[in-house]
Amino acid sequence: MAMESSEDQFRQGLSFLKDNNLEKATRAFEKAYKEDKENAKYMSYYGMCAAMRWGEIGLGIELCTRAVKKEFFKTEYYINLARVYL
Repeated sequence: MAMESSEDQFRQGLSFLKDNNLEKATRAFEKAYKEDKENAKYMSYYGMCAAMRWGEIGLGIELCTRAVKKEFFKTEYYINLARVYL
């Protein structure tokens, strides 16, 4: 069985998030992030979901803030950071 790429995991996470399945979304984003820890997109979405689903607020703030600093021009990363604070 072929392993899924980090981008495949990320896309799955987005699909789960859209379906309001936060647990599966968080796990998919976590897998993507663990495969590519420098990817701001993975950081942002994993951080947001970890905070929202697992209550990992500190981790969420850290990852979402790092993503914003890496790619300050991506509006969605600011929105994800705001969701952590909500």
